[in-house]
Order: sequence, then C-alpha cells, then structure tokens
Amino acid sequence: MTHISDIKDKNKHDIIKLLYTKHNLSKKRIAIELGLSPSVLTKLCNELKEEGLIMETSPLESLSAGRKEIGISIKPDYKYCFGITLNHKKTSILLVDMGLSVLDEVQFTTSSYPEEHLNGIIDSLRKLIDKHNLGPHQILGIGISLKGITDGIHTHSGIWNLQFNVKEVFERNLKIPVVIDNGIRCSAMLEQLTTSDNNFLFIKYMEPGIGGAVIKHGRVQKGESHSIMDFGHLIMDKEGDYCPICKRRGCLESLISIESILQYTKDNFSNNETSLLRDLCDGNIENINIQNIMQAADKGCILYNKLFKHHAEYLAIALINTLAVMDIKKVIMIGDLFSSKRFCEYFRYAIYEYQLTPIYDNIEIHIHKNELLSPIALVLNEFLFV
Repeated sequence: MTHISDIKDKNKHDIIKLLYTKHNLSKKRIAIELGLSPSVLTKLCNELKEEGLIMETSPLESLSAGRKEIGISIKPDYKYCFGITLNHKKTSILLVDMGLSVLDEVQFTTSSYPEEHLNGIIDSLRKLIDKHNLGPHQILGIGISLKGITDGIHTHSGIWNLQFNVKEVFERNLKIPVVIDNGIRCSAMLEQLTTSDNNFLFIKYMEPGIGGAVIKHGRVQKGESHSIMDFGHLIMDKEGDYCPICKRRGCLESLISIESILQYTKDNFSNNETSLLRDLCDGNIENINIQNIMQAADKGCILYNKLFKHHAEYLAIALINTLAVMDIKKVIMIGDLFSSKRFCEYFRYAIYEYQLTPIYDNIEIHIHKNELLSPIALVLNEFLFV
C-alpha cells in the first residue's frame, strides 16, 4: 500500500528532476509536465523553497499578453557535490554546486598503487573542503566513477585489476556519504539529466573505453554481475588478440578503442601516409591526440579514412547485434569520434548496409561538453532523486 507521504516525496523528487532536465520553468509548466494540480504544485514548491532546494527567478519571456510567469530553478548553493572520475590513466576531481557549475577542479595521473592513490585523492578532497570552507552538512555526497566492473563498493578490474574496497576507504576517512558506479552507468545518468526519455540504450565510445548501459523506467539497470550490458567486450573478430580486461579474443574494445588508434598512430607516425597528420602535430609525436587524428581524416587523409570506415563498421555491427537481443528502441550514443563528420557518415552508412529496417532513425548522437560531471549525476540520482 502506497502511503500519502511517499506520493508527496515522489512528487517533490519529480519536480527537482524536471528542473534539472528543463532548467528554468514556471509553476504552471511544471504542473502540466507532471500532471499535478496548480494547488498541489504550489504547496510542494513552497515546501521545497523552505527547505532551500529551489528558488524563484526572474519572470519568463512569453508571447501572450498578461502577467508573466515567475521562473523556478534549483538553488545553486543548497548543497555541494564532489565528483571523482577514476580510470587507469587519469584521476579528476570536481567540486560542483547544485546548479552544476564547476567551482574547482583537480587532475593528476593515476598511480599503480591503489592504497597510495586513494589516500592522495582523500588529501586533495580535504584541501578543497578547507579551501572552500565547507562543513559536512553542506556536502550532499561524493560520487565516484570507476573504469571497469564495480559492485558499488569495490573496484574489480579496469584500473588495478584487483579487488579493492574503495567505498570503505573514503567513508572512513571523510565521514561523507559516498556512492560508486562504473563510468558507463554514470555517463548514462548524466545523459538522463538532459533528456525526458525513461527507456534507452546508452553507448559510450571514448578514450577510457567502450561500454553500454540500459535505462529502463528511468533507472539504470545493473544485472547480477554488475555488468548488464558488456557492449565493449562483444567478440567481433575470432582472429583478434585476447583482451587483457575481459580475457576474450577479438572483442570490440581490443579492436577499435581510442587507445588502439592512438597507439597505431604513434607506430606509423613516420609513414608517408601520415604526412597530413604530422603537419597538424607540427612534426612532434607528443602532439598526437584524437582531435588531430579526426581533423586529418576530415581533411582527406586516406589512411585514417580507411581506419575510421573499418571501426565504424565494427561499431555498427556490435550495435545491431545488441539491439537484436534488447527490447529497447531508443539509442543514445556519445563518443570522441562522433565529432568527426567522416566517422559519422561511415557509421550511418554501415547501419543502413547491415540493417534494412530503419533503426538509425532511433539513434541519437550527443556530444557532452563536460563528461567529468557524470559522477555528479550519480550523486543526484542516489541522494536527491530517489
């Protein structure tokens, strides 16, 4: 039996989530979006204002005559969140307000020694807390996005390739609520902040790795082994090498990862076919990055156009195979290579070549301005939206 207070709490959470998705809205618009009566909506908004979570803004622009509606938005200084993005190469720490404005940022190389590295992160967090004069009651929580498999407590693989209790280390030392998930699911949660879709397949193809997540009924699915859709490790080529992460032969990530593209480029930097890229890098191998490679491809470099076409085909086949066993129509994809017009065209063509039904119409390709906000989305989902 649903209690009245539960319904009230859910309505409050729905209001907050809607304000993150669509930002500055009037009470009238919020009531229409959520199907609430104006009187109920006004009462809930008044309570949220008293709690300090939302605030009134300036009158909204309107084409209709009459009194302008007052905007409602999240109050930025209600609380603050820390977001930590941790992969095998780099660690990033963000301090963010409730309006998702980045107040501070620290980045450093990930150490191969887990205990030493986590202690270094804790020291950085303490310095940020002191620098911004934050009390424990002002911090909503710490979100940690980990590369690889995690059960929400331990890191199992992807960074140190051993099981390590990350959650206990942070909570014992900082006495602040901590929530942990893998990078793919955190990114899917970030995507949800900008979309009203409650059911979609999420694919991420970026430098830390390739992966997928499933959003059903507005919630990220995890599965029994905390890896409900191991998209990046689908076997694609039986002749390929074994992947050090999944131990499978010829998986998607081992074949088309951004890391493999960068390594291929370094190995062939002096090749005559890379002259266009060498010019973009000023002849310095240290200047190689995925942006220069994409620029070389878009400028007509034959070597990288062949490579992008090949990688786009693998990605398209993996997606088509995944959709064949998943009952989800909508697909949202983000990735470094989607900034390349050439790669996007090769990917679109490959989808049409291998799938005659119009699934491409259900694919949306998004480019995030700040993927480092993904662990912040995790904090909001854990401590604010639920």
